[in-house]
Amino acid sequence: MRGTTLEIRLLGPLEVLRDAHPLELPPSRTARALLAYLVATGRAHAREHLCELLWDGPADPRAALRGALSKLRPIVDAGSAGRITTHAGRVSFTVGDAYIDFADMQDVARRMDDTDAVELERAAAVFRGAFLEGLDLSRCYRFDTWCTGLRETTRRLHDRLLAALVDRLD
Repeated sequence: MRGTTLEIRLLGPLEVLRDAHPLELPPSRTARALLAYLVATGRAHAREHLCELLWDGPADPRAALRGALSKLRPIVDAGSAGRITTHAGRVSFTVGDAYIDFADMQDVARRMDDTDAVELERAAAVFRGAFLEGLDLSRCYRFDTWCTGLRETTRRLHDRLLAALVDRLD
């Protein structure tokens, strides 16, 4: 989309595409949740926070975090200069030229009053289902609470986009 080669879809089941081809994600639900969290929040997080958010059981959550990052980097970094970075005990995802459906939808929502029907229709079509549909970590209540809140927020936003589209078409 828009000349980018990396696309990350958070609206519906998590998908990562390069040049419109789906990439195989790690089988670990926690690693996938980590990627989604870094992408959706758009900011750096302390390693301790990520360990508390996503790992409820391992004896060494920092080792589990390192392992998850090592599985994710080849997927999102191919052909770019390190999208997942660690610095001073913090982990972040750099969007760069990647297309993120969630960020696109948020941008259109901010400009909804000044957006034409074509753009609203395109934004509404970005929704392929609930936010991170099927990616539940019931044992990690902090992540689960965050994800549930965003599912409700994005559902309401989708409803607002559709209502604005209907108004423009009337």
